[in-house]
Amino acid sequence: MLLWKERVTLDSKEGKDKFYSHAEKNEQGEIIPTKVLVEHLKEVGKAAHNFVANVPYEHGKELAGAALLAGVCHDFGKYTGYFQDYLLKEKEEGQRHYHGFISSLYGAFCTEKSLESFSLPYKKYLPLLVYTAILHHHGPLEDVEKTLKTPRSRLVSKDFRLVDAGLRVRLLTTRDQVLDLQKRLAEIEGEYRTLLKEPAIEEFLKNWLDILVKLGTLYYDFQEEDLSIRLQLSFILYLLYSALIDADKSDAAGLVGLERLKLPADLVDRYAASHFSKPKNEMDSMRQEIYERVMAKVKYVPLSHHLYTLTAPTGTGKTLTSLSAALKLRERIEEDKGYSPRIIYALPFTSIIDQNYEVIRDVLGILPDFEKQENRYLLKHHHLAELRYLYDGKEEKTNQALLRIEGWEAEIVVTTFIQLLYSVVGWQNSYLKKFHNLAGSIIVMDEVQNIDVEYWPLIRRALILLAEVTDCYIILLTATKPLIFAEGEAVELLEDHRKYFKEMDRVTVYPHLKPLSIEEFCEDFVRDYDSSRSYLIVLNTIKSSIKVYNYLQENFPDACLFYLSTNVVPRVRALRVKLIRRTLRKGEKVIVVSTQVVEAGVDIDLNTVIRDLGPIDSIVQVAGRCNRHNNREKGQVHIYRLVEKEREIAAMIYGKVHCQYAKNLMANKNEIDEREFYDLIDNFFTKVKSAVNQDKSNDLLTALANLQFTSLREFELIKENPFYVDVFIEINWKAKEIFQEYVNSVLEEKDFWKRRENRLRLRRKFNNYVISVPAELAKGLGRSYLEWGFLYLPLEGLDIYYDQVTGFKRTDEETIIF
Repeated sequence: MLLWKERVTLDSKEGKDKFYSHAEKNEQGEIIPTKVLVEHLKEVGKAAHNFVANVPYEHGKELAGAALLAGVCHDFGKYTGYFQDYLLKEKEEGQRHYHGFISSLYGAFCTEKSLESFSLPYKKYLPLLVYTAILHHHGPLEDVEKTLKTPRSRLVSKDFRLVDAGLRVRLLTTRDQVLDLQKRLAEIEGEYRTLLKEPAIEEFLKNWLDILVKLGTLYYDFQEEDLSIRLQLSFILYLLYSALIDADKSDAAGLVGLERLKLPADLVDRYAASHFSKPKNEMDSMRQEIYERVMAKVKYVPLSHHLYTLTAPTGTGKTLTSLSAALKLRERIEEDKGYSPRIIYALPFTSIIDQNYEVIRDVLGILPDFEKQENRYLLKHHHLAELRYLYDGKEEKTNQALLRIEGWEAEIVVTTFIQLLYSVVGWQNSYLKKFHNLAGSIIVMDEVQNIDVEYWPLIRRALILLAEVTDCYIILLTATKPLIFAEGEAVELLEDHRKYFKEMDRVTVYPHLKPLSIEEFCEDFVRDYDSSRSYLIVLNTIKSSIKVYNYLQENFPDACLFYLSTNVVPRVRALRVKLIRRTLRKGEKVIVVSTQVVEAGVDIDLNTVIRDLGPIDSIVQVAGRCNRHNNREKGQVHIYRLVEKEREIAAMIYGKVHCQYAKNLMANKNEIDEREFYDLIDNFFTKVKSAVNQDKSNDLLTALANLQFTSLREFELIKENPFYVDVFIEINWKAKEIFQEYVNSVLEEKDFWKRRENRLRLRRKFNNYVISVPAELAKGLGRSYLEWGFLYLPLEGLDIYYDQVTGFKRTDEETIIF
């Protein structure tokens, strides 16, 4: 199939023009070619091959051959004079410099000619998968049928007049490119013979249209396959696509490959021994017992099991326990299977990533070379994370750091559900780029119940596919065991975990289900307020939270009062959480008014929690912020049912069904002790799961199985609100300096690549002052930068629109905002 030479020589090109794949401008504006095309094809093919060969897929070594073909063919179209003139002279002739479509056809052609050398199951579809991967290697995946549904009778019409407009332009362009390539056939064949044993370029140029017809027939056959087969093949496509785009981008950026690092399986044990003393109370003893039981279980559980759950009450050390379990599981996999799985620790929100990341970073800090190789060991990846990659004691350039971070080039990655799940059920280039590094990993999903229940069937099937196709191991980590996996599908790492819930007696929940207006609720709080206690008040909307905060500020002017919500810029919100912790450590009493942003994982501990009605799992989550360490008198959690204009606020946010189930389960109960939480949650999720409409999950699975990637855009873990806009808030002179730097370095930078690098470099600092607000409320703001995706509120106009405590100003007339 392939003649893979270790060196590409260009002796035959001496005295002739070379073909280039990349170029850049120097400071004088001159175009300088930076990469010879045949070298680029060779390096990308080799890297893509190695990426897939290292994936623990049963047929990975065979599939690596297809990845190599995709790599050496992906830029075939750059051999046209049209592309070379565009690259070196900035000369454009319509779309004739485009290279994706003709390259994808050549990749499919070469794959078809090589099929006999493969022994993969369903190998007949490899040309289709290679075609799709190459076609979209510079952008998002699109529906395969878009270019393959046209009958042959229309394709052979004169000048393709019977073909729809979009495909017709591609076909006319390809016809011109074919004529151009035929003029330099000998030179191109000469270079390709250093890559492929039989490049057969002349045969391809004569029959390129037949390849498109065959691909259409192949896609028709593909759709007739069983759903499970098509889903598996969609993941095979992800592997090829991921390997190709990562190899392509890395080679273009000059990235050097990094060797994997060892992680001691006893790392957490060593850390705990040096940082924790013997148990001082019942809570410490429970944490230690849970840790030891999970470690014993993970030591002997058969590696044939890939799906796990770790269910334990809040505050029992699940972060360290799950990390240690993952490290010990990794060591067993290394010894038994011969590969080192990455550890992916995924959480629902960016607001809770930092504290988990710092815990893991502290553990890894005991490694002697951690400081020098920090990001080879550990990465934090989300849109607010610092764009920094440190190894061998030096930092990568911004664009190179981005590639390594987006590619998850680390032993442990702390990230969001969005980054993880959009890389498993996705269509975007930047998310899917990491799929080959995600393959074979140990995935810890913390607080998985925060995923919308309508997506549970989709997530279940996707995680099972990851395990089946790429040998991933999945650990769902939760205090509110959601019923995502069916009975018997997952192994529980903490056997008889129910008993730990039954032993818990930190808090009591008091339901108050009589409807109350916000004003009535505030009056009740003021009447019952006890200055010897600390309070957390959680509301369901920004609007109601501001009303409550303002009321309490008027009535308790001397109280230590804090406000938290996404209405406040992220930088200030993070600082307030730190200040709340510091204040509580000093023994002072606080009142924190917040939205649901504090529910999952924010490590604060108060005497009393008050929450507007919500789903049972949300109530249990927020109860975890009350007497968390069981080191004070029993905590109180009060649940109220707030209404506005006779509408239940909770139902507007969570839907009537979830709220009704919660009310039914709490009805006729004056109080609910913590030992009852487990059964309460189990009953709640059983009812929710039986009532959920699975149509959305089924539609998305069908779209994935049919390679209809446009439909996957309907998969939204965070619902986008079309009536909201992002606003940069100049809250102080520091923010003003950051914005001016952004204007100078990004908005006014003419060079595309410099602008892109500057934007990436400033992304974290800039986003720390951005919030999303209703477009209606943002009318009349300062200068609009909507063409850049945001509005701008200058410091000079801050008081009109923004309150330094509660954030963007709301009006009484506005509709419910959450």
